[in-house]
Amino acid sequence: MHRFLRALPACIVLALGAGQLGCSEAPYAEHRPLSVRAASKELKDIGDGVVSGKLYGTAFTLAEARVRVETMPGRERVDLLLADAPIARCGLPIANDKRRVWLRWKGKPTLDGTPIRVELDDKNSPLSVHYEVPVKELWLSHGGGVALLSLRDRGFGDYTGQVWVCFDDKQESCLSGTFKATQCRSELDVDDSVWGAARLDDSYPTKRKE
Repeated sequence: MHRFLRALPACIVLALGAGQLGCSEAPYAEHRPLSVRAASKELKDIGDGVVSGKLYGTAFTLAEARVRVETMPGRERVDLLLADAPIARCGLPIANDKRRVWLRWKGKPTLDGTPIRVELDDKNSPLSVHYEVPVKELWLSHGGGVALLSLRDRGFGDYTGQVWVCFDDKQESCLSGTFKATQCRSELDVDDSVWGAARLDDSYPTKRKE
């Protein structure tokens, strides 16, 4: 059961949060044991190159990264979205046409670059890792793996960071590198005061209109 919950697709999670029905049944990547641990990695091991690696059996090079801050009481979190193609639409409604890796950091973290880790089946870390890829007109989801993440809020909707993440899938998906990200705004975000637009410290990542 924990495997199923850990691999719950983002489309279901976000649809439920929006008061909508969940998405149609989707396949899941096969899990396998992982010998590598996040505790064995340091930020200096990641290097200066852009995020790249292999995702579900094919090469992955980061094209765009987004950060979404959720401030809804009881559901506070920060999501880092990594995609190997430009993101035409971010947040709700979900665009299910591109491969993406996303890391979820629950709570109200201080985004000052302090590294955070998650080990496989670690229930104490607020960090979790996931990916979603289109496969044969279906949306394949996978959740579970190890990761080391550093995320810094530069202000006004800009972020920088480093990430190393390996998934416990049969394809041995792994990515690592540095990234620059911008805020992820949903079509449902009508102004700077809504969830996802406000920063966790209640200031604003973009300049307000005069």
